[in-house]
Amino acid sequence: MTTPVNHKTTAAVEQYFSGHAQDYSQLFLQKRSGCNFTFRERLNLATAIARELSGNLLDCACGSGEITSAILSSGRFTRATIVDLSPRMLEVTKELLRKEPPRVRDVEIEFRCADIFQYCHQGQSGTFDLILCLGLIAHTGQLDKLLGGLKMLLSPKGKILLQSSLLDHAGTKVVRVLTNGRYQRRHGYSISYFRHRDILQTAQAAGLEAVAVERFAFAFPFGDRLSAEINYRLERLMQTWAKSHGAEALYLLQSPAPKR
Repeated sequence: MTTPVNHKTTAAVEQYFSGHAQDYSQLFLQKRSGCNFTFRERLNLATAIARELSGNLLDCACGSGEITSAILSSGRFTRATIVDLSPRMLEVTKELLRKEPPRVRDVEIEFRCADIFQYCHQGQSGTFDLILCLGLIAHTGQLDKLLGGLKMLLSPKGKILLQSSLLDHAGTKVVRVLTNGRYQRRHGYSISYFRHRDILQTAQAAGLEAVAVERFAFAFPFGDRLSAEINYRLERLMQTWAKSHGAEALYLLQSPAPKR
């Protein structure tokens, strides 16, 4: 698969995450804010979904490494390839993993500072049993090309764990309208948003099906700016509602089983 690379956008994304590496790691702390609650819920759900999986792991964008570390802590993965566009994010993740128990440190880990589209083109096909794609597609877009490339890297029974904010959610629509122009001017690229239906259709077009979907996050727009404590309580109160209507979702994707 060949994918055109927009070097200007790639550089802008790398600059943003290298500049926010330490800030990103703060989002997983047990802090009483709506944002922290949502990031920790992403971690908890991703870890629970991956609990029964094993083998060879690819993390497409490790961020500050908390979810990577939590999944490797199961002891079920013997090898891991950890990719990020930002060398600073990779360093933060390396430092985190050095502090983890032996069953994490004993995993054979390869770190790659790379654009994920280029990695898909260069990687070995049929290699990975679980591919993590969390916190990524908002910053890359091109979901069709990404899923097509990742599918080539999956082992026959491999799975992709994909996360996205959902444009079906009213709060996400408000945030996009009020912030996307300013974000583009400040950081040099736009955030991409996706609807639930479009994610499923794009996955199907790439030869993948969703075997599990977990929605979460009440996501009151700018709630932490008004009151982090109240927004935290609101997220906790609305967890049941968010399971059906939440602003965030995790998709477990795999190739369809052969028809008999």
